[in-house]
This record gives sequence, structure tokens and C-alpha cells, in this order.
Amino acid sequence: MNWRARQSSQHPAASCGHGYNLAVALQQSAHLALTRDDVERSAALLAEAQPWVRGAGSRILSWGWCSLVGSLAVRHRRWAVAVQLLASAIRFRADDGLLPDEKDLAGEQAELDGARAALGDAAYEEAWATGTGLSEAQALDLATVELAAYQP
Repeated sequence: MNWRARQSSQHPAASCGHGYNLAVALQQSAHLALTRDDVERSAALLAEAQPWVRGAGSRILSWGWCSLVGSLAVRHRRWAVAVQLLASAIRFRADDGLLPDEKDLAGEQAELDGARAALGDAAYEEAWATGTGLSEAQALDLATVELAAYQP
């Protein structure tokens, strides 16, 4: 199968019910790219995952995707959007009773601390309140718009 076929929303894995697994694999690859500071690759992988994230109807995929796009926003110094996306992902995760491991939690906290330092307390708190107030659909919409800004 060629690369263009894999990028298509008609990917055979998706038509066989494997879209969820494909979205998970793409998100994991995007996370790995971010840990290696390959922001462009991470953005491309997240863009590829987007149709399956939205189509799967899984809150776990949604908050994972929003969190990763939030991390991209941090890398681009788009602080308010980063805080909104990270706050929404944290709230969804907490609502589902899922906690990150200590390493991921430390990385997330470092991103949020950087955003607070850049925005100041008042703007940070406003962005946090906005993010925690977003519905899943609103958070996905915000992440979609943010991710589109990084595409060539």
C-alpha cells in the first residue's frame, strides 16, 4: 500500500473496524516525535489521525489527541490555546478516572508552568477556565483549527 492510500480516510484498516487502533498508533507515533522534538512530524501524524479520532467516538482518543495538539501549541508558543487544550484533556481524563504516569505528568506540568510564566497568572487562569469548560466537541474543534495552522 502506498503512502497516499494510508493518508486517505478510506484506509483499509478503518473500513475493517481498525480505525481506533490506527488512531492510537498514530497518536503514539506523534507523541514519540514530540519527545524527539520533531514537531513537524508530530503535526503530520496528528493530522493523519484526526479523522479516526473524530470518527471513533472515544473520549480516550479525544483527550489524548487534544493533549498532543496542546503540546504542539506549547512548542509554537501559542500559550492560551495550549492551556485551553491541555486543561480540557486533563478534565476529560479526570472525568474518566484515568491518571497519567509520573513521567507524563511531569512533562505536562512543565508545559503548563511555561505557559503560566509566559501568560501571567490572570491570563493563564482565564485560559484554564475556558479549557475546562469546553465540551468534547468544542475541544476537538479547537484542536482541529490549531493543528491546521501547522500544516504546509
